[in-house]
Amino acid sequence: MTTTRRTFLGGLAAVSIPTGAAAGAIPTQTARDENPELLAAYDRFLAARAEVVAAEDALEWLADEWRHLWPLAPEEILGHAHADRHTAGAERDIAGRIIVRDTSDFTRAKRKWREEYPRACFTVHDPDWFQDVIDKWEKPRTGKTEKALSRNRAEQARVLSKYRRKLRLSEEYFAETARLIKASGVEQVKQRIKTAKAELDRACTDVSYEPAYTVAGLRVKAEALQIQDDGMASYMRDKGGSLGAMARFIDATLAVVGMTPGSAKS
Repeated sequence: MTTTRRTFLGGLAAVSIPTGAAAGAIPTQTARDENPELLAAYDRFLAARAEVVAAEDALEWLADEWRHLWPLAPEEILGHAHADRHTAGAERDIAGRIIVRDTSDFTRAKRKWREEYPRACFTVHDPDWFQDVIDKWEKPRTGKTEKALSRNRAEQARVLSKYRRKLRLSEEYFAETARLIKASGVEQVKQRIKTAKAELDRACTDVSYEPAYTVAGLRVKAEALQIQDDGMASYMRDKGGSLGAMARFIDATLAVVGMTPGSAKS
């Protein structure tokens, strides 16, 4: 279970750093002996973590509320498939999440491909992309003979007609999605998440840098580190070298102060 400020202070008085017979052993310390700056940093850490959760929940709620209004991009303006393997240009919902769509009714793909990939994410070409294509095709056509010239001009007219239609569809799609983004206030919610995560990082750094005077203080540091490492410690645990050794040392420390590795995230 995640430590709270109340359980932290409640348990602090009962926790002491183990003492030994050696000279200079650290004496038993109580709650009033813990570093107040560490406690304050931990307070900020807990508050920031709660704000990140609340802000992400707000984004989920907003996405659900606006899902029925958010349009799928017309098939005519879609680019290549498997865009979820990249970061730029993929079709996304109002919250910025990847859209993976049904391909069964696509006219642009052969049946064999649709059967192999019944669902896929595609790039969406914006108006600038189509305008670039149009600009290239608007250059005067040439031909060695009148017949060739006529044929090339006919091809030019056909391609320009197709891409001007696609340009119009793209302009309409991006205008509508921009309108919905503004009306929904989703950018403010995303900024709230960004701000909360930045504050969480700052608070975690402060917890890391502030010295601990008791075993309970070490536990607080370990919890903040586990929450923020996003699984990195578990990934490095079985690795060789200094990073693996550090991850295993952290596990050993958590066991000594009464925390099971990974319990801070449960």
